[in-house]
Amino acid sequence: MQILSIIGSLSIASALAFDIFLTIPGRIELGIWGAFITYFLAFAGLVFIHLERRELTEVINVCSAACLHSSDELVTQLSHDFRRWYEFTRKNGLVAIEAKEIEKCRDSFLRKGLKHAAEGKDFENLNRELETQEKCDRAESESGLRSLAVIQRNSMTAGMITSSVPLIGLAWVIGNSGKMGPLIGHALLASLLGTFMSQAVLSVLIERTSRDYQRVLKYYQVLRVGFSAIFHAEDEISFLSKLSQAEKGELK
Repeated sequence: MQILSIIGSLSIASALAFDIFLTIPGRIELGIWGAFITYFLAFAGLVFIHLERRELTEVINVCSAACLHSSDELVTQLSHDFRRWYEFTRKNGLVAIEAKEIEKCRDSFLRKGLKHAAEGKDFENLNRELETQEKCDRAESESGLRSLAVIQRNSMTAGMITSSVPLIGLAWVIGNSGKMGPLIGHALLASLLGTFMSQAVLSVLIERTSRDYQRVLKYYQVLRVGFSAIFHAEDEISFLSKLSQAEKGELK
């Protein structure tokens, strides 16, 4: 058994044990804080059991990219840069590209492509690198989205697990309103936490990550169109038409 699965199992066992402890005294102040503690212990445990370390890393990466960047900001900037470099190389030729100007480019792949152009290297080599990197980025984004869907399901399951113990405990305190109230409150709060995490937090993350996945597709389309135009000195009308399609993710 993997170490994360062991940690996950211990976390769920701790959540259930703490739930049982809270059910016995039935104190409302313990019930409120206990619902938060037991829910997140169970939630973390389920995530650790269902996901590997690599998948957790991918989730962090795709969520960070989705939250830190505007969905189309990088694509728009890259498209603007390609228009500028296309005009420059069209007027001055590839050999006129200076190293100090290339270093001013913010995008690492644009810098690499311009260096290839300035050194007279073949476009096909660069295109193969593009395809390889695109496959890696797309695979990470797709895996991250699948893992987020698993985490979303686990968020609801954690709510059901942590609400089950106080609901079972109601069978022993029926008729005692002083103990029934806190137990019902604990169970309801645990269920609400599961719903909140699933619908208000993880749904938003999945939506933003899905939009960022589309950005990844547009990004590589723009790179391919831009480099092809610069290396092959394509017609301006054809280049601008393809670039516009690539920005929208419509290029086949």
